[in-house]
This record gives sequence, structure tokens and C-alpha cells, in this order.
Amino acid sequence: MRAASAGHPPARVLGPEGEVGTLSPGGLALGVETDQHYETEETVLAPGAALCLYTDGLVEARRGGDQYGEERLHAALSAGRELPAQDLAEHIVADARSFAGEPGDDYAVVVIRKV
Repeated sequence: MRAASAGHPPARVLGPEGEVGTLSPGGLALGVETDQHYETEETVLAPGAALCLYTDGLVEARRGGDQYGEERLHAALSAGRELPAQDLAEHIVADARSFAGEPGDDYAVVVIRKV
């Protein structure tokens, strides 16, 4: 797997045993500078591993002064480690909504699972 970022949050890699890692290449948002070059980061997904891509609205979802944040995202990923990709994405969205209610900002979650 090779990842690049155009200002998006770091991708999360969920290992088959529930461990969560990060792919965090740097990069400005698309269109900010001409001739922008994007660094890439590579990893090998083990069988059963998953890649989770999401927008910042997910981790910035709030309840009072608290954000859903990366720790809750990691916990939700780990807890859903055996779910199929679609179910894992839905599990993460449901967990964020359970924490923060209906989002004040939109968020999207995409999960790719290696079988």
C-alpha cells in the first residue's frame, strides 16, 4: 500500500490482532501551491489487515468540549477488527455518533480490508 496526503488526516492501518498504526505522509491541500510534490509512505498489509481513510470531521466530532479524537478512533478500529470492511466503517460512524450525536461537520469513512 502506498499513501500520499493532500491535507487529509493520516490513514490508519488496522492489524489483524487489533493493533493500529498510522500512515502519515505530509502534503499541502490540493491547489495551495503550484507544482506541489507529495511524499508517499508505504506499508504492506498483512492478510486480515485493514486501511481506514476518514475526513477530519470524524475525529473533530464534539460532545461539549471533548473531541471524538484519535484515541476513540483507534479503540473503535481495534474493537471492530474482525468485521468486514463495510461493517467496520459503519461501526466507526456509529461509535462517533454515539459519542457526539449528529455531526456538526460532515465526515466520511472508507475501509479497505485485505483478505
